Amino acid sequence: MKPHMRQYCAQRLSKTLGLALLLVTVAVALAACGNSTSNPQDDDAILIGDNAQPKRVATIVLTPTASPVVQGGDTVNIVEPTRAIATLQMTHTKEPFVGIYLGDLIGSDDDEPLPTLEPVVPAAANQSGSVSGLPAGTGIVSGTSVDARFTTRYEAMRDQLGAPLGPAVDTQMAYQRFERGMMYWQGSQRQIYALADDGRLVRVADTFDEGMPESDPNLVPPQPNLVQPVRGFGKAWRENPTIRDGLGWGTSGEVPHTGLWQDFERGAMFVGTDGQVVVLFLQDGRYTR
Repeated sequence: MKPHMRQYCAQRLSKTLGLALLLVTVAVALAACGNSTSNPQDDDAILIGDNAQPKRVATIVLTPTASPVVQGGDTVNIVEPTRAIATLQMTHTKEPFVGIYLGDLIGSDDDEPLPTLEPVVPAAANQSGSVSGLPAGTGIVSGTSVDARFTTRYEAMRDQLGAPLGPAVDTQMAYQRFERGMMYWQGSQRQIYALADDGRLVRVADTFDEGMPESDPNLVPPQPNLVQPVRGFGKAWRENPTIRDGLGWGTSGEVPHTGLWQDFERGAMFVGTDGQVVVLFLQDGRYTR
């Protein structure tokens, strides 16, 4: 074969092989596309409907402090609410007080400290068991027991007499009988008790001192068997019409003796010259035997 013929044949063969190679490539590509659409992978998302769109899931991560978190979606800021701490403030509240009004407090500033009150020390008791300077039947309860010789009468008169102020003591006394009653002198307390027969009681202080007139010569008993009281009894009798009119004139002279005496909150008890217990209700102005 001539050279130009061989060249022509080679060119035609090259074109034919190129076309065949192109067709094979196209066929392989079509086969690959067919396998992709007919056999979907199980892991791929399946969308149904024309308007179906893939959903993005936002992952929220809680942290002690607010911080943006992005996990395949939108950014979400989580802000932990601020906890309010209540502050307690102590305030001074004045409470009502029921009692005896003694005036306004010293100073107008509530924060100013109040003055300190000095404790009151009770007066010392004398040998009769009563508080010095106070009349019998008043004072501070001592907590002592009632003398055994007074117990029976006291149990029936506890509410009227109150608690004992001190122990029972033997004290110097004096006694005088009158027309309508009697008078007793309590030496340690210097008190005079006028006891009328109708149960009335009058107590006065013994203000007689040595050197004073013992009697009044102008007062003459209406009968020879009657006498004018003298010294302490006489001074109290002359100066107090209630005593003089209530008791009348003396029927005998003054008799000194030693008597058992015990003071109580609201009265006293003592043993008379006849051995009987006399109960004095000082607040009521009465007595009983």
